[in-house]
Amino acid sequence: MSENHSPQTDLALNLRYLSGFYRSIADVCRRVDINRSQFNKYLSGLAQPSPFIMRKLSDFFGVEEYELRMPHAQMLALMEKRPDRRRNDAETALPAEAGDIRKAQIHLGIYRCYKMSMRSPRQVIASLMNIYRFKGRICVSYIEKAGKRKHRYRGTFSYLGERIFITCRDTLFSSEVTSFVLFPSSSRTVQTLSGLCLGAASDNSRVPTCVRIVLQPLRGDINLRQELWECTNLKLDNPRISDSIRCLLSENDNDPGILKAISI
Repeated sequence: MSENHSPQTDLALNLRYLSGFYRSIADVCRRVDINRSQFNKYLSGLAQPSPFIMRKLSDFFGVEEYELRMPHAQMLALMEKRPDRRRNDAETALPAEAGDIRKAQIHLGIYRCYKMSMRSPRQVIASLMNIYRFKGRICVSYIEKAGKRKHRYRGTFSYLGERIFITCRDTLFSSEVTSFVLFPSSSRTVQTLSGLCLGAASDNSRVPTCVRIVLQPLRGDINLRQELWECTNLKLDNPRISDSIRCLLSENDNDPGILKAISI
């Protein structure tokens, strides 16, 4: 006979299940930066996480917020289909050398990204990227919306030969690895980073495509909820895109800022 659980019980069971892929509950609390006694209440079903904590937990475990609350049996089936989602950032990241750590560290922080769309001419995808240090490595978490789909990427950051190399894997759909090559900051205060992004178009064509991308650091008190809400698709002439960033994305009206591969 199947066992029925309330959404609150399912959340507790799912959190306990996902936490089981780590060394201990204390390890999870330390990584998520959450109070252990409060987290124990979530695990026992005695309390419900706030929306802010739910976002932190979903980002850490690599699942959507609604998936944390889904029936436990469905969670088990989901994780069997996507085994790579059981691991955290550093464990899912593709192996890479960090290179010059000293120069890499000045680039730590949260960035608003503007990337030319791989499928829609003169369209820009506004997304969010977090570059942070974890156990001696520089890691990257990157969220963008392509149409109605939200993609969450995680991977590594390397500073080699005076260039920045970022390699990220799509952790939600396991369908793509995306690479970035960027010009680094020439000063200790990062202003704007620009470069290229190589991946595959998100439509059915899956054409290998290279587009321009610009990263602008966010400073001061950052409202992550607002910043995530502003992850969207914009027209290149949208006033939210400054003239300086627009010039880095497209030199003129005849420059699409996109290079697509040609199939044999």
